[in-house]
Amino acid sequence: MTNVSLKDLARQLGLSVTAVSKALNDAEDISEPTKEAVKKLAAEMGYVPNRLALSLKRGTTKTIAVVINDFRNPYFAALCDIAIKKINAKGYQANFFFTNKHLVALDDIYEILNNKCISILSFVEPTDEVADFTMKRNLPFFLVGINSPSPQINSIYTDDYEGGKQVGEYFVKSNYKKGLFLTNSFSETSYRRYSGFSDVLAHHQKNVNIIPFSGV
Repeated sequence: MTNVSLKDLARQLGLSVTAVSKALNDAEDISEPTKEAVKKLAAEMGYVPNRLALSLKRGTTKTIAVVINDFRNPYFAALCDIAIKKINAKGYQANFFFTNKHLVALDDIYEILNNKCISILSFVEPTDEVADFTMKRNLPFFLVGINSPSPQINSIYTDDYEGGKQVGEYFVKSNYKKGLFLTNSFSETSYRRYSGFSDVLAHHQKNVNIIPFSGV
């Protein structure tokens, strides 16, 4: 099935491509009957606007890259759902990019730039090289869930140490006997949570074991 272009619509209606484009975008200098005729034919022929081409014509896109490296992580799923709704509410679109690495590397950034994204919302920490590159290119990089040591990166994260302490205090108040910290990645985030949790248990002279696991 071939894609229907503005030229195809213009040819059928005997109009210029510019007039058809304006009609589809409700330009004021196009009459209502012409707009109705163009939109009716576009629907009948299955015309789909090329948003990327339109963005390139305007000189910019409204696409934000969302980067993840684990489809099984429920934290990613919940936060992505919230982020995409916020992005769409502001009139922007989100494109997902998956990296199989623990850090966002330059090749990931090249792919994002090839897709004309104007900003990055990442759940994966960037390398120092990426931090420098995005700063020089004025490409905003927002890191979610991790406090990046790089001053070029905007970090959005919770106080994981305090969160770990709250779990530890709940553990103590509930009179549990044995503590277990279960994680599939002992990252900076996991370490902060563990530190808060274990510090409370140590204060109350309770032991805690760590068991790393690999999900299937």
